[in-house]
Amino acid sequence: MNTENDAKVVQANKIRWGLSLALGMLVVLWRVVLPRNVEITVATVILVAVLDLILTAVLIFINKDELKDVLLRKFTKKDFLRTIISFIILILASPVLLAVANQIIVALYNSFPAMGGLIILPGYSVLMLQSPADWTATQFFMIFPMGMFVSGVIAAPIWEEIVFRMAGRNLIKNAFLYLIITSLLFGFIHTASFLTPSIIRYVLNGMVFGLIYVKTKDLRILIAIHFIGNLIGMTMGFLSLQ
Repeated sequence: MNTENDAKVVQANKIRWGLSLALGMLVVLWRVVLPRNVEITVATVILVAVLDLILTAVLIFINKDELKDVLLRKFTKKDFLRTIISFIILILASPVLLAVANQIIVALYNSFPAMGGLIILPGYSVLMLQSPADWTATQFFMIFPMGMFVSGVIAAPIWEEIVFRMAGRNLIKNAFLYLIITSLLFGFIHTASFLTPSIIRYVLNGMVFGLIYVKTKDLRILIAIHFIGNLIGMTMGFLSLQ
């Protein structure tokens, strides 16, 4: 009887984690498909922000028991130290990842110039190829920064870590396959295309986040550094508009 109940629990958990991953991938639809088919206005940005919040709430509800065990644990000095160290690692790794990604992107562009239009990233003397999701996010930010703040700083650090770290790791037990598969999916939701070279930088970022989760096994740390990183990036983008 216990064996049968255990099997049912395992199956239920797999369904829950699979549903979480599927819901996370839906973000591509409302971040890219919706704006491509309607006029991008403040109302559009607000709608997307609301959908992101709803997605976050649904994922929290689906995984409430597991998240309760994770998020309600006392945040010790050791946890705080691991968060700081993880964030420092991410900061130190970012320029390296960016340089590697750009070298690959430039090489791909030289080989396949029809893959997309070139844009210059502010503050970097490098070339990037803008993906559909990149273009949409830029339009959203220019039209209504607060809406993008809600989506990118409040909602994204929570639901992306639930989907790609917690659910992904529980579904894929092999650490190597976990890093490869979830990093590719993480790149896809940020670009909406596997064919755009700009996916490379997001895939590399996803691998760093995945490695941190494999080592720490603490979702709180990933949410914290994701929040701080997105907050810094969004703040710098907002100041550049002034």
